[in-house]
Amino acid sequence: MKLKATLFIFPLFLVFFSFLSVNASSYTYSWNLTELPQPISGEHVMAILETEDYVLVKTDKGIRRSTDWENWEYVLNLTSDIQPWYVFDRLPNGWIYASFNDPIKHYVSKDNGTTWTEIITNIWYGSFNAITQLPNGTILATPHSKNDGGIIWATDDGLNWHIWKNLTEIGRNIGWLNSTERHRHAHHVFYVEGFGLFAVGGEGINTTVLPKNKKTVYYDDSSPYGDTWKAMGEGIATVDYVVLPNGILLFPDYDVVEDIKYWNGENLINLNVLTFYSPHFSPAIFRTVYKQNLNAIIIGCCLRDTYRQGGIILLTDDLKQHYIIENVKSLNGIYKEYYVFDGLGNNVYIVKKEYNATSGETQEVSLFKLTINKTLESSSSQDVTSTITEMVRQLTVAFLTLILVIACVEMVSKHVV
Repeated sequence: MKLKATLFIFPLFLVFFSFLSVNASSYTYSWNLTELPQPISGEHVMAILETEDYVLVKTDKGIRRSTDWENWEYVLNLTSDIQPWYVFDRLPNGWIYASFNDPIKHYVSKDNGTTWTEIITNIWYGSFNAITQLPNGTILATPHSKNDGGIIWATDDGLNWHIWKNLTEIGRNIGWLNSTERHRHAHHVFYVEGFGLFAVGGEGINTTVLPKNKKTVYYDDSSPYGDTWKAMGEGIATVDYVVLPNGILLFPDYDVVEDIKYWNGENLINLNVLTFYSPHFSPAIFRTVYKQNLNAIIIGCCLRDTYRQGGIILLTDDLKQHYIIENVKSLNGIYKEYYVFDGLGNNVYIVKKEYNATSGETQEVSLFKLTINKTLESSSSQDVTSTITEMVRQLTVAFLTLILVIACVEMVSKHVV
């Protein structure tokens, strides 16, 4: 009898836990997007690096440093073109790199942005698309050149650089490219602990030299990195990435891939985020931010044509929900680009660049602060029908389990007798 009672109570626990599982929680998001005045009169911010102790901004007149967003030190003076996507990043060793376009110049700071040293080199010219650091301390960078075949630079001291790898040679060595196909430049290079080193081949000089299906991400997942390369797949051109707990989000370059991809270390999965909307969001994403405290990725889409839209998207890090924060279309030949930079707490900064699609001239550069709030939402506010359906399903499972247990007990009892 005690055995029967115990076995009878067990399915009741299943019923109890089924109610607990139905009473799950999810999050809802709200946000406030506020335009900010340009912090330095007569200058336009094109990149931001904010820490607990200081903030650095890269403008079209140089680099400025502040501890309060009000009083600014002019730590580097340089008049340049407004291109927000070029490197303005802090490496794991604390060094900060800044790359400018027109004139093309590179600088490094080893004292939290207080002083800057220009990098002088006579190897192939080009503003840095990306920079990363390997576990052994070696720093890698990819210059945005016109036709170097996909060169990756390397340095150990931060100042003296040499050619490390050439992506065209890598592609040919592993049989991905034939003898006439070549990359124009290297888009991106990044190292992710647990996944390895990634290098992104830029577009070919024209489609006859490198068809779209040959654009790819090369990766080496075995240490020491740089000797054993593989091609991730066809038609991939990535210009930014986000590292999630179990994989990497790869954000597309315009006119090669139409949506975001997810790499889990073995397989490449296509997401339906940009193409979910009508019209589609532009697949030109150069700057994104992952706010882990909010379980959210903030994506800036740069408008590059008249038939899609640009703007800002919030994507949850479980990849199940996405929300439009702002969206725009082309108007009177003006395209708008959105670049996202991390801020403290629940804040991110948005640089919006407007330019003439015909001449390419910059019309306006605006700075915004985006504050995001995450709210816990109980299942009581979720869809009632789906909740009841799930409860019925789990109760049915528990009831059938109960019947099966009783039948087994009866059989055991008869066998014992």
